[in-house]
Amino acid sequence: MANGAVTMRSRLENHARSLPSSRRERYCGLVNYGNTCYANSIIQALYFCEPFRREVLTFFAELQRRRERGRRTKSGVALGDLIPDNYPYRNNQAGYRENVLTALADLFAELHGLKGKNSNGPVVSVSVAALARHSPNTGVLDGTVLAPQTATYTGLVEPRNFIARVRQTSDLFAGYMHHDSHEFLNFLLNQCSELLKEEHRMHLLASEPSQGGVSSEEQFTTFVERIFQGELVNETRCLGCETITRREEHFLDLSLDIEQHSSISACLRNFSAHEMLRSGDKFYCNVCRTLQEAEKRMLIRRVPQVLALHLKRFKFLEANMKLLYKKLNYRISFPMELRVCNVSDDAEDVDGLYELFSVVVHVGAGPSHGHYVTLAKSSGGIWMLYDDDQVEVVEDYSLQEVFGISESGQSVTGSCSSDCGYILFYIRRDAESSNGANDCEHHPVA
Repeated sequence: MANGAVTMRSRLENHARSLPSSRRERYCGLVNYGNTCYANSIIQALYFCEPFRREVLTFFAELQRRRERGRRTKSGVALGDLIPDNYPYRNNQAGYRENVLTALADLFAELHGLKGKNSNGPVVSVSVAALARHSPNTGVLDGTVLAPQTATYTGLVEPRNFIARVRQTSDLFAGYMHHDSHEFLNFLLNQCSELLKEEHRMHLLASEPSQGGVSSEEQFTTFVERIFQGELVNETRCLGCETITRREEHFLDLSLDIEQHSSISACLRNFSAHEMLRSGDKFYCNVCRTLQEAEKRMLIRRVPQVLALHLKRFKFLEANMKLLYKKLNYRISFPMELRVCNVSDDAEDVDGLYELFSVVVHVGAGPSHGHYVTLAKSSGGIWMLYDDDQVEVVEDYSLQEVFGISESGQSVTGSCSSDCGYILFYIRRDAESSNGANDCEHHPVA
């Protein structure tokens, strides 16, 4: 290791120790266990999603309490009398069966310095002045501050147990092949949400056996849903009688087509563009009681706290009488600040401004191979590049390098790199800080 790297690590460690515990932050790489960059990139993006990290670390604190109670008894009553014998997460020691969610909590705890030991990893070139601007970075459970409890603030974490749990749980990720990071994001968020719902359901069955816990279960919302879930409304207008049919559905991320578009704003407008239903695609109108030509569009009715935007860069294209699965390297610019404009008339609380905090990048020419890395913004405002076990600081303008390739075959800076932003993560900020970020007036929904 170069002397400069050692000096930088020493400066980082000394500076981190000088900060109040609630303001400390850690920068750790992740070991790749054979084509697991798809998982590592999502883990880093979610770790730098502050509300999600706070909830997972709070879950970890409660998990540790349950494990401790389980170690004190052999009767399996670590979770108290509310836990029935058929509780799915119970075992003889901890009263909590290990699963993807508990493995993720353990992994976040290691990344945050709350448990385990990680080896010294590659040094990060972080400005000490930038680190001094960190905002509070804590998770709280019953007044317990989940701040890093470690002597080191850089390093390398091994997600071995987490990857093993994923492979045991999902046939899709069971092997050692290259996988899609967006598919993994969907799997992870849905799996965590389902496990939280199952835990809540079993708790209700134990505490309200006569009622079955149905009413309380319907009102329960997981922290995954509170953070990532928004609501869409599908509006279809019959051209025969002008009746508008509405259907609501939830989403954890939005997948956006990118053909012929040059910005995220354009992609969002296209997402909500009117589509004509004609010929074999006619709409059955319940008022007309027959198939009719219709016009439909998709609008956002409720925006989430964290907006995940998936750019559909992989697509089947016809070439020489064959369908080929290709990567679309189109240049798609994305702003640091974004306001969502394609909302319905009855949309709830739509004035918030979104701020970019993470980008999952696909590196490579094709969909069946390549590599995933993550650009993530620290709470101190500096951007970091996480490439498995390698961590380094990048300048803000470096994000332009992952916009994609223009029609001329070059990126913004003139390179021909195939590094393309694939999943963008935006977090909602207060409306008061929205000066200059609204381009809705210039680009109304069609």
